Amino acid sequence: MREVIRDKGRIATYMLTNEFKSSHQSIPWQVIEKMRHVLVHGYYTISPEKVWETIQNDLPVLKEQLLGVMSSDF
Repeated sequence: MREVIRDKGRIATYMLTNEFKSSHQSIPWQVIEKMRHVLVHGYYTISPEKVWETIQNDLPVLKEQLLGVMSSDF
């Protein structure tokens, strides 16, 4: 699981151009990058409750935002 987070998070935060991220400012790129960093490097400080809250509350919203980006850009 950690490998999936590491790899997918890397794509979302480091492999997209600044121009692309600037043109889609509704996506919380910095929050995604910080979350990835904590999940990959700070696993001793991870709160399972916070991760579950993020999965339940934030990921559905992010999914809709990303689907909107994909439908408009690709």
